[in-house]
Amino acid sequence: MKDNTYIFICNNDKWNFFDNVKKEGHIEPWKCTKSVKLGDKFYIHLGGNSIEEKVIIATGTVVSESYIDIEEDGLVADLQIEKIFDKPVLKFKQGMYQVQGSCARLREEIIEEIEKAIKLSLAQNI
Repeated sequence: MKDNTYIFICNNDKWNFFDNVKKEGHIEPWKCTKSVKLGDKFYIHLGGNSIEEKVIIATGTVVSESYIDIEEDGLVADLQIEKIFDKPVLKFKQGMYQVQGSCARLREEIIEEIEKAIKLSLAQNI
């Protein structure tokens, strides 16, 4: 079975990514849908009113099955942040992905676009 790839939304007005995620390897429970599974890949989309441009700023792997979290009042999965980008790698464009809640599964062509942008960004940092 093929792993899925998801986009997880971080509303920086409510939960500041950079204040809470200090380094790569950090594991954070994140609201999700029941389709999120152990081993799935993900990207973090940074948004909120305080963010000028909605961008992708991190990537990683889901390291747990989804479970009920009483504090979050819903379903969560543990996300391990594997890479935090020095600068945003891809600006959100209208229609790129539709998210209801905190996450959504990405279409293959969007994954390819994101991966291409990541490679370009990493190459510019060398």
